[in-house]
Amino acid sequence: MTQNLVIASFRHGTSRALDPQLHSHNVILNMTQGQDGQWRSLEPRALYQLQKQLGALYRQELAHEVTELGYGITKGKDSSFEIAGLSSESLEAFSQRAQAIEAQLAERGKSRAQASAAEKQTIALDTRQAKEAVPQAELVQAWREAADSAGLTEEKRRQLVAEAQGRLAAQLAQKSSNAFGRELLADQAVAQGAAMLGERNSVFATTALHEAAGRFAIGAVSQAEIAEAITRAETAGGLERRTYLDYRGASFEGMTTAANIAHEMTLLRLEEDGRHQAAPILLPLEAGKAVAEVEQRSALKGHTWNEEQRAATTQILTSNNQIVGLQGYAGTAKTSTVLATVAKSAEAQGYRVTALA
Repeated sequence: MTQNLVIASFRHGTSRALDPQLHSHNVILNMTQGQDGQWRSLEPRALYQLQKQLGALYRQELAHEVTELGYGITKGKDSSFEIAGLSSESLEAFSQRAQAIEAQLAERGKSRAQASAAEKQTIALDTRQAKEAVPQAELVQAWREAADSAGLTEEKRRQLVAEAQGRLAAQLAQKSSNAFGRELLADQAVAQGAAMLGERNSVFATTALHEAAGRFAIGAVSQAEIAEAITRAETAGGLERRTYLDYRGASFEGMTTAANIAHEMTLLRLEEDGRHQAAPILLPLEAGKAVAEVEQRSALKGHTWNEEQRAATTQILTSNNQIVGLQGYAGTAKTSTVLATVAKSAEAQGYRVTALA
């Protein structure tokens, strides 16, 4: 890991429909400098897979900067937000790109919620207008006229700015006394984010933790403050660094929680304490016969078993351990072969089987 990138960043202030839309384009050059000073090409797969999370982090940081200017925000779905005090009519007036995409979806009988990511991407490309260079003065005049038509008059705009300036002055006056409160808020956001991610994953990407914490504290703290809170959680022992591997095998900097480690230690202890403490479901000969019969029926339906499935099923059926740990990758037919055979064989022996997923 070189921990560096070469990026050309371009900030744009309008959408292709010439609505006001602050966003940035970051062109990542295919080069990075190693600790030995040599320049090498990148492995882009991890960057590509992080693009959605990086977009969320961008919006979270933008929300924080908006609140730092004194404006209030209203949270939307995921990490989206709007400036508080703007009516739905004024927001729609400056959302021509969104309206064009939604109109195309409606023609297909779908909404944004119903459409797949691929469909939305296709329609977004199909409805893209050619970029047009318009003088800033003309754009501002057109935006003012559109705002007036939507009910966001000059008086209301000035009032919105004045209220933001008032909040900003109050924020600056309280900044030194509020530092501890912000630190506490960042700590709470990291704790909530880690707990949420840890429910489903023993190890999660550090970027995912930044995104999750940012959702809980959107607008209230910056990503730099979240990074500091993650470091404090590490120092306190609440988080530990690990390598996170996604389902494609890409490697990322990751984290796990002290709670997850404790749970895993408990599971390992329970497994160890349960060794040689139970009667096998079947004797080896009976287990071999049961596997052969199920395998034969499966072959008639065009599904063949492999040696790993045979071995796993036999091992569970003949084990005298209370807990049997079995690792199987997604899509390897664990449920329809190994677990189904174990369940049926156990029920035939008088056991009650409960499946939990």
